[in-house]
Amino acid sequence: MNYRSVAAITVWLLNSTALTHSTLAQTTPQLEASVVVDLGADRGQNYGTLFEVTDDDGQTVAGAGFMAAYNTQPRSDRELLQVFVRPANVSLNWEVQRLPAIAGSATGFYPFSMGGQLFVHNRSEKGKLPADPNVYRWDGKQQQWLGEPEIQPYSEHVAGKVLAVSATAVTYDRRVLLEPQVGARFAEHYFAHGVLFIKEANQQANPVLNRVIACRWSPESDQSLTPEPDWQVDLPIPFEFIYAFGQLNDEVLAVSNNGRVLKFDDQGWTTLRTPPVPAVSFQVYSILTCNDRLLLGQYPTGEIYQFADGKLELLSGWPPVLAGVSGASREAQTLAIYDGDLYAGIWPWAELWRYDMQRERWAF
Repeated sequence: MNYRSVAAITVWLLNSTALTHSTLAQTTPQLEASVVVDLGADRGQNYGTLFEVTDDDGQTVAGAGFMAAYNTQPRSDRELLQVFVRPANVSLNWEVQRLPAIAGSATGFYPFSMGGQLFVHNRSEKGKLPADPNVYRWDGKQQQWLGEPEIQPYSEHVAGKVLAVSATAVTYDRRVLLEPQVGARFAEHYFAHGVLFIKEANQQANPVLNRVIACRWSPESDQSLTPEPDWQVDLPIPFEFIYAFGQLNDEVLAVSNNGRVLKFDDQGWTTLRTPPVPAVSFQVYSILTCNDRLLLGQYPTGEIYQFADGKLELLSGWPPVLAGVSGASREAQTLAIYDGDLYAGIWPWAELWRYDMQRERWAF
């Protein structure tokens, strides 16, 4: 189902007392409401929450919206609509199923979604080519990963067509919009507020080229991209790159692997945090928009920071540390929203935590 410009959504408000998932489909709707949502022209914006339904106690029992996350390399699917119903007295302890490994020696596959399909790709490190350059798609019927040679890594839909940024070109609907400087390579990218941000690097150049460039762009335009001279920002540490992007209102946040925190708005770039000398570990692996703020998954505490009102603030104990587990060298690598709750994946112990938005507490 595609919600690029206009979404027509029918909502059934069900009697949530004593409902279970098995009885849900058998319940006769007590009220039916139709909502038409105009999402406007696609400029890379996060669409956010469409609606929430609350009961007499103010508890959310149903809702719909679009998750806005960026986990280490790929951005979440902006067109993937989540619709959920939370009947009373139904367990939210979901079953976790491990998918089979991909054959080969490569490690560090990163998932991305497009058109309702799940893909993974092996990330390159320090300017080197990925150990496995292939993109794989999960086939639910066959229960296996299948190679997808026609899919560019970390592609995304913008206004119904595919935007892809490879090492050698930016393409939209297979048409080349921009190529890097001679000898340079493109890497991570992010599209927001009609601006396409791209990491460009040439570690062999003298001086070294390592920066984020920004180009005004609308998918309706047939013009090539031109980087704005005043909108580029250097990443001066060797092999520094952007681990996560996010957007809040009119601001875009970019955080590097060295802990540099950059903010972009209509005035250009502002540095919110500069890596200290000597270096102290501070890495943000994930950014999620949640309740009018950005949540940032951090290393080495494994806790979450929030960005709101122009400030970064540590949310101590988000998520907690299990008894007997070291509180050091922990990485909040993945953040997501599902069924109206916040989820956090913690490295290196493969912990999965759920924050109950209603009861305001964490569960392992």
